[in-house]
Amino acid sequence: MLVSLLSGWAYLAFVEYAIGMEVFRWLCAYLVISRTSKETPVQKIIHTVRMVAIPLLVPALFLIWRVFLFDNERKAADISLQTGAILGSPGTVLWWLVHFFQSVLNVSGFAWALPFNENFYFLRLKDILFAFSWMIVVIAISYLIHQLTHADDEPASARTWQREAISMGLLGVGAGVVPIIIANRVVTFERFSHYALPASLAAVTFIVGLVYMLTDPRIRLASLSALVGLSVLTHHAVAAQARNEEALINDFWHQVAWRAPALRAGTMLVVNYAGLNYRDGSDIVWGPANFIYYSQPQSQVPLIVPIAAARMEADTPKNILEGAHLDLTYIIVNNIQYNFDNLLVISMPSENSCIHVLDAQWAELSIADTALIALSAPRSRMENVLVDEKLHTPPAMVFGEEPPHGWCYYYQKAQLARQEADWDAISIIGGEVTRLNLHPNDQVEWMPFLQAAAMSGDVKQVKQISTRINVEKLYKQQACQNLRAMDGLKPEVQDDVNELFCRGGAN
Repeated sequence: MLVSLLSGWAYLAFVEYAIGMEVFRWLCAYLVISRTSKETPVQKIIHTVRMVAIPLLVPALFLIWRVFLFDNERKAADISLQTGAILGSPGTVLWWLVHFFQSVLNVSGFAWALPFNENFYFLRLKDILFAFSWMIVVIAISYLIHQLTHADDEPASARTWQREAISMGLLGVGAGVVPIIIANRVVTFERFSHYALPASLAAVTFIVGLVYMLTDPRIRLASLSALVGLSVLTHHAVAAQARNEEALINDFWHQVAWRAPALRAGTMLVVNYAGLNYRDGSDIVWGPANFIYYSQPQSQVPLIVPIAAARMEADTPKNILEGAHLDLTYIIVNNIQYNFDNLLVISMPSENSCIHVLDAQWAELSIADTALIALSAPRSRMENVLVDEKLHTPPAMVFGEEPPHGWCYYYQKAQLARQEADWDAISIIGGEVTRLNLHPNDQVEWMPFLQAAAMSGDVKQVKQISTRINVEKLYKQQACQNLRAMDGLKPEVQDDVNELFCRGGAN
């Protein structure tokens, strides 16, 4: 009982919206009593209440503390504020009913198919083959367990537990999603899938009851195998995507550290992670940035986050255009200042590209960049990258070992040298790139080397790089723009620039 009480308090402290699953606990207690007692239904309910009375103190005391004593910094998790929406809009109750129905369906039924469809088909071929191999193994083990337990030996007339499982499971799912609905949230798979976790235990009970209502053992076994198989494929797909995203993000921030020795406090990051849509989860950006560049412990609450990051939401372009200034308290402890007039734009256009720290002075957009990056690039302030500060290295314990020094390493160093207008350093880096026979997957990354060759008067090198830059019209236009904006080009170099990139000066 003591362990039950402690664990009950712990799970509510970590995941408060899971409190609805207390109802499933009481249903389980009622089931035990109804199986072992010949009392009337009312007596069984009273017996159940007595049985769960002591554990009931945990959610009761938690609710008292949460509603009346806890000082909530985060308005989205303020119970009184959320429930007060009923007074402001009576239609809120109707929307609660709609979202309740949607959430129950998602948790109890659609969870077996929609996450599979949303995640599995985006895997690499080797991950798909590996997932099918695991699926076969797990289904075979499940079949052996099924046969050894003689699950189909029970006569159909004796199967009374299915109705109990269905009713308990459905009631448990409903109770599990009620706290989510009251907080004006809804269980969806794309954005709010974590809300489905507490009610998932009841959902499995519900599904098992439905499957065992089937009278044909072969159909029942096939249904179970299909559900187990879908589960294996879905979980493997999610795990593989998480692994790939982790590798991409780790590589991203190692490159940022190569490019930016330090970042100025107050910087507002606009980041593209090679097509990874993190929506309002911008902590996937400002978290690593602050961990690398501002890792000193803080004692005050709420914490001050020196580097902010824009969310990938519909109002972000408007905020960028207006240069908005916003404050946000995020998950109770973090005070973030959003200054859209002090941007630093960093993009990894594709998984095959290096990261591009975009400079408003030099056009260097990739054809794979998003519209938001294109909108933000002219507002990217390169002074937010501090070149004279101590180099910050991402800790290997969190970000893994530093990647090999391939093309991206030298490209970042060339970008850093260009920020300091050190064209000779870029030429030296270019010589090292040639010696190592390195080349980019995204041809726009030749831009700093092209500019250095033009500044040094190396016409031969300019012509060689032009054959790579000019494969895309956008890159050719940007090369013309950048080279024409450079001071100190020799007249003969400028003539070649006009001919190679600007069509004889007609643009």
